[in-house]
Amino acid sequence: MGTHQGQTRQVKTQPKVQKTTQRLDTADSSGKPSVSVGDDLQARIATRAHELYVNRGCGDGYAFADWIQAEGEVLSQVPPV
Repeated sequence: MGTHQGQTRQVKTQPKVQKTTQRLDTADSSGKPSVSVGDDLQARIATRAHELYVNRGCGDGYAFADWIQAEGEVLSQVPPV
């Protein structure tokens, strides 16, 4: 698969995603996890689900279970409204 004279090949690139090193289990002075309602919950859930994936050895087939577990953990840290 090559290019013919006068033709160019387009390559799609993915935007770079900045990785965060912030852990979800950080606590405030009372010892409770510090997550506010204004935080981007979906990003926190995705980060925690990825942590679970890595902790399990990066094995495939558990994405949904990791997401559900992460969602429960993150949402349990959100103070009641």
